[in-house]
Amino acid sequence: KKSFNEEIVNYQNVQNQNKQQEQNMRDIIKELKHELDEKNTYSHNIAKQNQINIKKRADIQDKLNEQNKNSKKLHSKAIKLQSELKTIRPQFEELQENLLKIRNEN
Repeated sequence: KKSFNEEIVNYQNVQNQNKQQEQNMRDIIKELKHELDEKNTYSHNIAKQNQINIKKRADIQDKLNEQNKNSKKLHSKAIKLQSELKTIRPQFEELQENLLKIRNEN
């Protein structure tokens, strides 16, 4: 049989162990909360950066579409001008020949 004092000491030891374990658990919980906060902050920042990148991509795509549209207009205009040039060139060459003839006659 244990003496009353031994039981009290044993009880106190158990209480101290329980307090130490409880403190260890609090420390672990505190550390996990801190880690979770960091991960949430990181996740929030990544999501925010992702939204910014999506907006930039959309803006770039809009500019690209506009440039493509303008390029098609310019290409169409260039084809039209080339066609006009083909039509005018023989007339220009004829005028040039007539001008040379008139100069040679004078």
